[in-house]
Amino acid sequence: MKSFLSRGVALTILVVALLIILPNYVQAATIRVEAFIDGRSQLIIKGNTAQWEHFDANGPGYDDHYPTYINGVGWFPTWPGGDPSDCHGCFSGVFPAVCPGLSAVTQTVTLNIIQARESVTIIQQPALANNYTLIVQFNDIVTGGADWYIIELDFPDANLCVSSVPTMTEWGMIVFAVLAGLGSVYYLRRQKRVTS
Repeated sequence: MKSFLSRGVALTILVVALLIILPNYVQAATIRVEAFIDGRSQLIIKGNTAQWEHFDANGPGYDDHYPTYINGVGWFPTWPGGDPSDCHGCFSGVFPAVCPGLSAVTQTVTLNIIQARESVTIIQQPALANNYTLIVQFNDIVTGGADWYIIELDFPDANLCVSSVPTMTEWGMIVFAVLAGLGSVYYLRRQKRVTS
């Protein structure tokens, strides 16, 4: 009976520990985008990739040779024919290092506009019907050249980066230490019973 209770307590502690630790690995994530926008362009994000589709005026950063920054990483998009000006729907090359990226699940992404002269809107949320693709439209229709747009995209279900290594929070470390201690005590008691 005593052994059964000990196992029950150990199992309860293990379940509680997992409930504390696992949410740290499935957390909301943010993608920060900084782009020099002139006219209308759409940023397409799928998994760990990003790509521009450009419609009017100059392509993002093209004339002034500014990169698009995604989570601080500079990206100079390549364009078919070299010049995306007024290409009415041409696609840039793909940026393959969006980190964290979108998981292949239906989810709602929240747009936080940090800086914008004109409008920025999410025109497509990731869902099964669109192969879990997010589309954000930047629309700078003011005359007088381009301007910097800075946004943050918050989403609940992140696709972990290949290079990322999960880390434990302070509570995760405490729970791990408690579980390791309990496991050691259980092992020592069991060994003591076997030898006596």
